[in-house]
Amino acid sequence: AYNGTHVYFSEDNAGKLWRMDPDGNNRAEIASGLSMPRDVAVSATNLYWVNISGGIFRANLDGTGITTLTTVGGSPFLQGLDVTANYLYWTNATSHTIQRSNLDGTGVTTLIDSIDMVGAPSGIFVSDAAIYFTQQYHGVYRANLDGTGLTQLVTGSSDYRFIDGQVSAIPE
Repeated sequence: AYNGTHVYFSEDNAGKLWRMDPDGNNRAEIASGLSMPRDVAVSATNLYWVNISGGIFRANLDGTGITTLTTVGGSPFLQGLDVTANYLYWTNATSHTIQRSNLDGTGVTTLIDSIDMVGAPSGIFVSDAAIYFTQQYHGVYRANLDGTGLTQLVTGSSDYRFIDGQVSAIPE
């Protein structure tokens, strides 16, 4: 995740969050002892991340003040997260859903449920007008911010993922 000043990323197996300058200098560990942090998103004031066992967390940009915002039940495998001015959006690969909450973790809402989806959603990117997400081996999709208007934009059998708002296809 990039906030215009620093690049933030997780080292999930080591349980760490890192910050560095865009050129790779001044890399610093800002949090440790975390449970499989992944999919870091950043706002003007906070870092957000998920862990694969269903937690969504927030911290200050320096890694202090870690707070659990919400825990998603049903043994989910959360693997995508994006933040806007008002909401957090994430993918839940176990229940095949796209969900959203307020920035403080309240008001969890399922926007797209498994009835609408063929495969497990993975990456997610949210613009001012739409939600874009990938599904393993099925393609890239777009929906309105409220989850309506689901449209498949890219079809194929590649393992599509988002990289900072860009789509990449990982060869099989």
